[in-house]
Order: sequence, then C-alpha cells, then structure tokens
Amino acid sequence: MRRNVEAIVQDTDWGPNADGWEFSIENRSDRDLQIDYAPTSNVASADKVIPAGKFGRVKGTKGVFDPNNMDFKYSATSGPGSATIFIRSAFGSVTRIVRNDADGAITAYFPDQPQNDVQKVIYQANDFWGPNFDGWTVVVHNQCSWDLNFSSFSNLKTRPDWIRPGTDGDIKGEKSVFGGPANIGFTLVVRNQFEHQEHGRFGITLKSDDAGNVTRTVTGSGEVAVTFPEQTRDRVQEIYFKNKR
Repeated sequence: MRRNVEAIVQDTDWGPNADGWEFSIENRSDRDLQIDYAPTSNVASADKVIPAGKFGRVKGTKGVFDPNNMDFKYSATSGPGSATIFIRSAFGSVTRIVRNDADGAITAYFPDQPQNDVQKVIYQANDFWGPNFDGWTVVVHNQCSWDLNFSSFSNLKTRPDWIRPGTDGDIKGEKSVFGGPANIGFTLVVRNQFEHQEHGRFGITLKSDDAGNVTRTVTGSGEVAVTFPEQTRDRVQEIYFKNKR
C-alpha cells in the first residue's frame, strides 16, 4: 500500500511547484500590501511589499513528496484589512483556504486551479464586491399574481419561505472558502400557497470566475416573465418576476 501511495505522489505533475509552491499575487486594492508569516509557514522567499495595482511573488519550500504546506498573510500597510492564504497537499490532493479578516476592508480570492500552474491569488478592496464580499445579496421583486416558492437551493445563508405577490424577497448567499461570494442557485415555483396548480418553474444561478466576471442564468418557463439583467458585481443583484399579460 505504501508503495502504491508513493508511486501516485511521485507521478504527480507539480510543474513549477515541485520545489515549493509558487504564487503570483495580484494587488487589486488601492493600498500597498505587506507580507507576514511565521518561521513554520514554509515561505522560502517573498516580495515584502506589493504596491497597489501591482503583482508580487511568493515561493514556498520543497517537501519530501508534495510541496510543503504553507501559509502567509498580506495586510494593508496603513489602516485595517488583511487576508491569510493556506495551501495544503496530501498524496497529490490540494486544499486551498482563505481566511479574510472580519472587517472585510481587504479580501483575498484563491480559487481552485491546476496544481502544476503558478498559484494565482487576488487581493482586492471591499468595494470590488460591494455588499457581496461575504456572499451574494439578491432581491427578488415579485410583480406577478402568484406566490414564489423555493423548491431547491444551494449555498444560500438566508431566504424567505416564500415571496408574496407585490412584495420583495431578500436572499443572502454563502461566502466562498476561496474568498468573495460562493456561487449560488435556487429554483422558484410560481404557485399560490396551498394550491397545486403551477404557473411556472424557474431555475436561477449566479456565479463568478477567478477574475470577478459574473454569469447570470435563468432557465424554465411559465405564465410569467423573469428578468435577471446585467448588473455590476458591487451592487445588490435584482431579479424581476412579472405577468406575461
């Protein structure tokens, strides 16, 4: 068994990370960032300060089979704001974690990516995501004649049980472990409470990629029209349900 595990690990393609994790840090905030790490953090070298709008590099140390686990934190050189990056590997499997300070002044985004690429991390000011920095903030405007009922959902922290006609429903998504808002999805059934007849069923998703680009999708059909317009990522996301006629 041990030989099989060692063979799997030795066959893993680590690319530039074979001798220690290699990071490219993009500072999208409006403040300079400075690094902080402990002797046990397994940081071999790093750019001590990354100016606002610039890139920096961090290099880890080599392990026996995998690159050594490592962690480091970049903080604003003045004022609040910091985020700590953790990366762990075991038998070729990689885990990435971001720990953003509760003040949210500076947040980091560290998405899943190939283990044989330079690891990309984005540090950004709170206003990059606006109210969505700790999870998508969504308002559903029910301007149709029926209730909107949740039949399924993923990564939602809070939501109403249903949304009555002529009212708004407030939804809050979960925060991503990689930083920023987690991708969310939910299905709304157009049906009055305690009635069986459905007047429509719609699936809605809200996702972002590692560059902060947002994708909104609406699927389904019924007697109502659903509009999820393009909106900037740093504002509350609004969805409209209206009668078709």
